[in-house]
Order: sequence, then structure tokens, then C-alpha cells
Amino acid sequence: MMRALILDFCKEPKSFLEIMNLLNLKDRVNFKRVYISPLIAEGLLSMTEPDTPTSRNQMYVAAKAEKS
Repeated sequence: MMRALILDFCKEPKSFLEIMNLLNLKDRVNFKRVYISPLIAEGLLSMTEPDTPTSRNQMYVAAKAEKS
């Protein structure tokens, strides 16, 4: 359910904190490990700046939205 919510929310690029706030989560490390990294590994979520993954301007977008 959380994964679907993240993907739906990320139809437009969203920041890490915007996604965390949507889900009302506080632990950045756990959030990235449990939700963001697996979605990226599965190709369902993409970084807007993949060459600089720690960029403060990094945003995440659902892969289907990116291809549209």
C-alpha cells in the first residue's frame, strides 16, 4: 500500500522530504532502505539526478510518469 501511494504521489518529481512527510515518517535511513531503494532497484522510481544521488536538489519520479 505504501509503495503504491509513493508511486502515485511521484507522478510529478518530489523531494525525499516531501515523500517522507506524505507518509508521516521520521527515520530517513529506514525510509530510504525500506521504500526508496527497493523502488529504484525495481525500476519503478527514478532519480532526477542519478549522477549525483546525494544532491540536495534530488527529486524522485515514478518511472511510468517519466516515460509519458
